[in-house]
Amino acid sequence: RLAEKHNRSVAEVVLSWARLNDMSVIPRSNKREHIDELGRLLIDPTFLDTSDLEAMDTMSSDYVGEL
Repeated sequence: RLAEKHNRSVAEVVLSWARLNDMSVIPRSNKREHIDELGRLLIDPTFLDTSDLEAMDTMSSDYVGEL
């Protein structure tokens, strides 16, 4: 839903969330489309709003509990 909301890929949403949570991210790709998506994150890494971050934090804590 967040990817659709912001007209971004799921990868962009997850990578942006990780960066906003001070996580180190080292993405790579050989596909031009994916490289362009990664480049957009350098230009606009903070497209997620507070409610988006809270939703992702809740979702991630749900999965951590299952580990």
